[in-house]
Amino acid sequence: MTLKGIRQVKDDVRSLYRLEPMRMEDIGEVLHIEQTSFTHPWPEEAFAEEIRKNAFSHPMVARLASSEERGVVGYCVKWVVFNELHVQNVAVHPQHRRRGLARHLLEEALETGKRSGCRAAFLEVRESNKIARHVYESMGFREAGKRRSYYSNPPEHAILYRKNLIDEGL
Repeated sequence: MTLKGIRQVKDDVRSLYRLEPMRMEDIGEVLHIEQTSFTHPWPEEAFAEEIRKNAFSHPMVARLASSEERGVVGYCVKWVVFNELHVQNVAVHPQHRRRGLARHLLEEALETGKRSGCRAAFLEVRESNKIARHVYESMGFREAGKRRSYYSNPPEHAILYRKNLIDEGL
């Protein structure tokens, strides 16, 4: 794809989806996406704590921008901890996958980190999740290590990814 084509896709994604802070009312829809996306989903209380209690957390949801339907179609939970950004959770509703929404959510997370003075971003992903790994690597994340037996149900290693943010402009 050409640079012009990439810009067009980014513009299309930004015009299709609106990102906004996650609210307590969103948790039911977020849980549905979580449960369809992961074999070991976060419980409702985890999302509630991200919204209510975790001062480091910046949870976001994606909604269709031009639809009468205001439902959640994706989300990202990220932490800004001192000078590091930690992407904790990203998921997209199955009907909205492969449209660039996960990338859009991650780009917004990286922008949050840059604005907050973060020097690096980190995330973990199942070793077998080749689609997500491809997205992360295409965004400049690089393997920084392996967390052995990090996941259960099924047991699997996690790949730790890191991306420098200090040399990149807003």
